[in-house]
Amino acid sequence: MESPSPEGQNRRSPQGITALYVIFGVTWILVTDVLLSAVFASSDLTATAQMLKGLFFVGGTGLVLFALLQRRDRRIRANRQTLSIRERTIENAVDPIAAIDRAERYLFANEAYRELHGLSEGDVVGRTLESVLGETTYRRVSPHVETALEGGVATIEAERTHPRSGTRVLETRVFPLTNDDGEVAGVGATMRDITEQQDLERELRTTATRYRTLFDSIRDAILVADTDRRIVDCNQAFTDVFGYDRAEIEGEPTDLIYADSTAFEGMGAAIEAHEDDPSVFQTVQYETKAGRTFPGETSVFYHRDETGEITGFIGMIRDVSDRRHQLRQVKLLDTMLRHTVNNDMNVVMGYADLVDREVQAIADGDAIDTETVETVSEASEIIRDRCDRLVDAVEDQRSITRLLSDPPTTTEVDLVPRLQAVVDRARDQYPDASIQFEAQATPTVSAVQTVDQALQELVENAIEHATDANPAVDVVVDVHGDVASVAVADEGPPIPAMERHVLTGERDITQLYHGSGLGLWQVLLLVEQSDGTLEFGENDPRGNEVSIILPLADDQ
Repeated sequence: MESPSPEGQNRRSPQGITALYVIFGVTWILVTDVLLSAVFASSDLTATAQMLKGLFFVGGTGLVLFALLQRRDRRIRANRQTLSIRERTIENAVDPIAAIDRAERYLFANEAYRELHGLSEGDVVGRTLESVLGETTYRRVSPHVETALEGGVATIEAERTHPRSGTRVLETRVFPLTNDDGEVAGVGATMRDITEQQDLERELRTTATRYRTLFDSIRDAILVADTDRRIVDCNQAFTDVFGYDRAEIEGEPTDLIYADSTAFEGMGAAIEAHEDDPSVFQTVQYETKAGRTFPGETSVFYHRDETGEITGFIGMIRDVSDRRHQLRQVKLLDTMLRHTVNNDMNVVMGYADLVDREVQAIADGDAIDTETVETVSEASEIIRDRCDRLVDAVEDQRSITRLLSDPPTTTEVDLVPRLQAVVDRARDQYPDASIQFEAQATPTVSAVQTVDQALQELVENAIEHATDANPAVDVVVDVHGDVASVAVADEGPPIPAMERHVLTGERDITQLYHGSGLGLWQVLLLVEQSDGTLEFGENDPRGNEVSIILPLADDQ
């Protein structure tokens, strides 16, 4: 609604002034007539007094009227000057401005409005809104004009063709114009050219999209956090590595992705200690949504405002588990070459020497007796056994090398049929073993296609390391939350603690580590390439329980 005009401020109505004048005049006449009759007894004196009274009244009221009219004239001139300033301001305004009455006829339109619509100064007032805007535009704005006539305010965005600037986008605000009685007498409209603003907004959106595309195309996982270490944003690589969608982790504390509180607190201490540096570098142990832990080389950059104050952190995380696997593989090969190969070859050489001596003795004329035959036969058997072990070790190593050099991709794997096939093959291969299989669920997991090789290795490992002539192995598959587990339990001798710790990454490979073979290393690689984990436990009352934990497929 409009504010009261200057003409309506500090002003008495003509009716009020007339009433005051009448009341004052009648009161003057009555009171003075009574006083003069009481004071003057002579009629001549009374007549003279009456004349003087009349002259005094006329002169006095004349002076009062002169003062009032002069004051009113000054006010009118001031109001006209104010109105003139307002009119010039509106007329010269950059934004188009116009007003119509309730009959939708123009009351005025400034120069910018007239230029926009191709009108001359004398070709606006009195014209209808539809005749100026045209039928199509009028239909579009008419509902908003009705809103303003009912006392509301509306905003419209529309394209108009400017005679000099071409097509422009205008934001039009229509509002009610009220008279002194507060009644809606018409509608006012102001227009603002928002073409550049919209172009800037489009450019910003394009830039944001471009940077988001670049952000998501970076192959390293990126996490953005505020100063409270709460997650603000992440890229697609982070989602791929950790398994979390952006929406489900936004606002969550970053300890969600660390393997344990020690890793989280260690990174926090490093960030705090390097606040004066551009960035800080750490290798940290992380944990995915599926529970897989992995080492991540992490560079944290400090995000600062224009004053240099830290406003957040940008972390770039690179999964170096493959590199760690390769390093561990090199160390493992070195250990195996030093220990297994050397030991087995020493045995082979020793028994070869024994066979050589026996053959030489026969060549020298010694009789071939039963003891000699048994000695040579036993030595040959041991040589063959050790050679078979070396061939198996080489084959295992070749399998591991293939996994490291060309990691397979994950896909959906129906776990129970794969396990049933593994159990059936093991029963055929080891008829003396008792292999029980129980499927407490029928999960479909996300894993590499060759994951059944890991399952087969665990079952065969449990049988081959058993001390009982009729080894018992239990295989159980189940689902826990968003992961599936396959537990292989046996009653054999415990897996050495050093081997368990090396396999789980709790200890590095040292010269003291000899291991029992490469089979479990192949299992570990297949499981980790399936984004799963390998866990070791004790069977009750004796033996081992090795579990493979795999993430369920997305549609599970």
